[in-house]
Amino acid sequence: MAAYYRLVVKATDSEPYFSPILYLNSDCSNSKFAIYPNPTRDILNIEVGTYLKGSFAITNSHGKVVKDGQLTGSSIDVNELASGVYILFYYYRWPNANC
Repeated sequence: MAAYYRLVVKATDSEPYFSPILYLNSDCSNSKFAIYPNPTRDILNIEVGTYLKGSFAITNSHGKVVKDGQLTGSSIDVNELASGVYILFYYYRWPNANC
């Protein structure tokens, strides 16, 4: 699977900064990644493939971490979060150097 990535960094007191465009190529068969449903009220389902278990952090629109932990199953209970816009960060390590 090949993908192009570019980051934008926005600070409240400056203009946005755009990173260079990066090309990533991975032929790992277990690199499936899906998050659903969006929006959700109770349970956020996450599919990350067989070898991609890791940790997560959810931040609010101000960048404050409101929930974090290890992904031990295939879902995160977000019932206690108030209605709003959140960003999910997912951290993992590839199982071998070929991925």
